Amino acid sequence: MALKLKAAGMRLVRIKQLFHLSPSSLYYRPRKKQDYALVDKIKEIAFKYPSYGYRRIWAVLAREGFQLNIKKVYRLYRAVGLQRQRNRRQRIKTSSAGYIPRATYPLSVWTMDFFFTRLRGGKRVKVLVVMDEFLRYAFAPLVDFSIGSEELVEHLEEIGGKDGFPRWIRCDNGPEFRAYPFVKFAEAKRIKIHYIDPGKPFQNGFSESFIGKFRDECLVGYEYENLREAREKISEWFRFYNEERPHSALGYKTPGEFYKQWRLSNGV
Repeated sequence: MALKLKAAGMRLVRIKQLFHLSPSSLYYRPRKKQDYALVDKIKEIAFKYPSYGYRRIWAVLAREGFQLNIKKVYRLYRAVGLQRQRNRRQRIKTSSAGYIPRATYPLSVWTMDFFFTRLRGGKRVKVLVVMDEFLRYAFAPLVDFSIGSEELVEHLEEIGGKDGFPRWIRCDNGPEFRAYPFVKFAEAKRIKIHYIDPGKPFQNGFSESFIGKFRDECLVGYEYENLREAREKISEWFRFYNEERPHSALGYKTPGEFYKQWRLSNGV
């Protein structure tokens, strides 16, 4: 019996270390009976999406039909010890030299970037992210072992063939974005390219933020068996991001919901 209790205690310690939780999160019991189900639901969301704070948890609860004040969610969130300590990053001052396009309507600015992940055997997989900055909408990803400028152009043609092409594209100075096929494509579609300054990825902050969320919520603790699984899982998370994940910059609407609302309000 003593050995079983010791083993159970070790498992609880491991859970607390893994999710950076305080001990109270495991043993807390609400004072009001009607809060039991709510606390369980908050814990369920927090364990499923460890990167979510209390605001996003409140948004998820509201989407599921809970009529709640955000202050109550915050109180219970803190009571069970789910708050996470975050290191505050120093704001970097950017240069005002040159024209920096701002997204003020759909299709005004697309932002693009690449990132890499690996299969279980160690082989590297390349992923292209294309987002509409105004909508915060992430288009279908391009996932392959190698992506050159020609594959990039084919993918953009497919995306733009549905709803149109943007006025601007924001990207870094990678070889795929400097190559002739991409530059020629932009000229043909009358798209202006805004290259960020070398060594300053924060100037492409929308892509960087999106990739950070993707790594936290989709890549941590998971390895893809093969390219097919990588494509399926990555595409599935992109769909989740667009259609289910509340976005703080959009009033906790999803990008898909925000776009529909914008179209209705603008008579599009």
